[in-house]
Amino acid sequence: MTKKSIPLTAAFATLLLIATSAIAAIPANGTYYLVNRATGMYLDSYGSTANGSGARQYTYTSWPAQLWTLSSGSGYYQLNVPSVVGDMYLDSGGDTGNGSACLIWQLSGSANQKWNIIDLGTGYYKIQNQGNGR
Repeated sequence: MTKKSIPLTAAFATLLLIATSAIAAIPANGTYYLVNRATGMYLDSYGSTANGSGARQYTYTSWPAQLWTLSSGSGYYQLNVPSVVGDMYLDSGGDTGNGSACLIWQLSGSANQKWNIIDLGTGYYKIQNQGNGR
């Protein structure tokens, strides 16, 4: 698998998107690793199948729980982990406070699962949740 690194910032952390194919333009639908720029750790679902489980940082394992599928629709994107946990999605949980954790949840279609990817014009992007603006 060829990896292409693309920098990304988020409200909760500075992230790096790493595409799993050689051809990927952000924000393009596809499969990515989300890497915290400050720690070098990967966003990981831990293979959970329970609604409300936390998404966590973890060192690179090559396990599919670290692969996130980005798909667009209605101007927003969804991030899910289809190969491990049966289409569980990254979800804000509706929490609006600073330092809020992201969760894993089955598809609900709610704004908690919709993410805007904003080009900062510096080669970095910010991910912002539609439901809480964070």
